[in-house]
Amino acid sequence: MPQSDCVQKLMEKAQLVQAVAKRVSGLQEVADYTCFLLGDAGGKSGLAVVGFPESDQAFLESAFSQKGIGLLPSPLRERMRDIRVALTPCAYAIAETGSLVLLSQSEDLRLASMLSDTHVVCVNPESIFADAFSFSETLRREIESGCGYVSFITGASRTADIERVLAIGVHGPQELHILLMEGRQS
Repeated sequence: MPQSDCVQKLMEKAQLVQAVAKRVSGLQEVADYTCFLLGDAGGKSGLAVVGFPESDQAFLESAFSQKGIGLLPSPLRERMRDIRVALTPCAYAIAETGSLVLLSQSEDLRLASMLSDTHVVCVNPESIFADAFSFSETLRREIESGCGYVSFITGASRTADIERVLAIGVHGPQELHILLMEGRQS
């Protein structure tokens, strides 16, 4: 499947699981979009930005600082209740299911992606696989290399009880926003 088809399919499947999928042109647009979401979450605090390469992390910290938004400092374990919006990258995505794959050794990344009310994830379109089968060899290599933590995320957290009543955000973010970053990140 051509990469452009994988991107389109990921966006379609993500919407089916109530995730928002949007194309962005770079980190400045990521920062602007996240600021918009943070405002919707009730203010300019409670933002965790973790997992990005050092230069991208510095760019994002500066972009948020210019807007008067401070980031929650590490370690997030001490600020778990304060995480309202988390901004993280993901390593891979699977178009067939609209799933994101996070790999990390970082406890901060795990906490941010699980405890925020809103999770914003940056995806490199080149890292999208057509289906789980085509991703399996890459996953095997990542596990053998000692990636530490693997998380598959498909939509906002959801569960249904015995009476089949759907509840969103019971054990994870209530909202998932997928930003497909075209071109150079910063």
